[in-house]
Amino acid sequence: TQTFEREVQRMVDERNASGTPTAFVLPAGNNYMSQTAGYMELVTGEPKHIDWLILPDDATDSFLEIWIDGVDDDTNAAEQQAPFSIAITPPGARKSQTKLPALGSSVRVLLEDDETIAGLYYDKFDRPNSCPRYRVFLAIAPTSNLYNNPANPASNRKHVAPHGRWRIQLTNTRNSAKPIHASIYVQRDDTPTGFPRRGRQSYLEHEFAYEFAQKFLNYTKHDIGKGSTVTREGSLSAIANLPLPVLAVGAATEIQPIPPAASVEPSLYTSSGPTPAINGPFVSAYADASRSLAGVIAAGTATGSHIAIAGTSVAAPQVTRRIAELFQQASKIPDLDIVTLLHTVFCITGAHEGTVITDEKDKRRLGNVTLKLPDHLKSLNRKYPSSAA
Repeated sequence: TQTFEREVQRMVDERNASGTPTAFVLPAGNNYMSQTAGYMELVTGEPKHIDWLILPDDATDSFLEIWIDGVDDDTNAAEQQAPFSIAITPPGARKSQTKLPALGSSVRVLLEDDETIAGLYYDKFDRPNSCPRYRVFLAIAPTSNLYNNPANPASNRKHVAPHGRWRIQLTNTRNSAKPIHASIYVQRDDTPTGFPRRGRQSYLEHEFAYEFAQKFLNYTKHDIGKGSTVTREGSLSAIANLPLPVLAVGAATEIQPIPPAASVEPSLYTSSGPTPAINGPFVSAYADASRSLAGVIAAGTATGSHIAIAGTSVAAPQVTRRIAELFQQASKIPDLDIVTLLHTVFCITGAHEGTVITDEKDKRRLGNVTLKLPDHLKSLNRKYPSSAA
């Protein structure tokens, strides 16, 4: 997503430099519970693994990225080999692929009759005044050929990828006492509501990934400190990773509406930072009225109707409206600095009217403050129309 992010940043900076106040608001994502993020701290010579589960009847390709950080080239300047090794074992006890290709090239991980079932791409990104980042990109073919085109058989796949558990093992091979860090991301693959189902969302697993979660009274807690390589942190939307005046918005649930003790908590699904660029969403807004009433009231499709909808895409427009009002109020300020304005309103003052200060432990999911839901939306009753209506 680098190309998209750079273009957004260029557009916003250019408009602000020309005197047009501009901020770019994005939903943080709803992937907190989807098990699509992983993390490993790799000490030299101690391998760690994570399992990538590819579902059956998936008619689209599946993709996974591994980003390696913390590689100080000075410690291995004379060595040309990769600072880490990887072993990929497909389902069904097939032979694992253990050799990385040359930088900037690819290797076929699994073949069937010379048809590529899975491929691995390896490259490096140099950064000024910082350690380089290494990326491994793994692509796996569909596990179903249901949508093969009978009118063009030459373009159809003869073989499908095996569904099940693909094990990925990483090992730090550097001659250094410093660990390196692997961040793992699964690309979204599920089908949007209302469209024919083609993709099915793959996800990550690890044998230590299911600790007891006291809040929910079930085994859904991923604790990196207890050996899990699956994490809920770093699950932000891939395009919501830019600094101000581009800002990500999280979704909050109201748990105590009465001031001065008014408080909120992250909605179950709202994604979490950190990422290499930001700590998490900059701000959040109510997207769920309570733990038992999901969503907030919005206009329905029929005239005069309303419906409860949830998600960070519900929270983001509320923040957009608030920022638009701020820009209108501040339009007469000479040499207005948008970043300073946003920090002043949402960070420094914090407790200004219309917001709830976020608890420190929730800032990676909610940002600094949560915008309160307008009273006119709270007043609508949630009820089905009567039979006499």
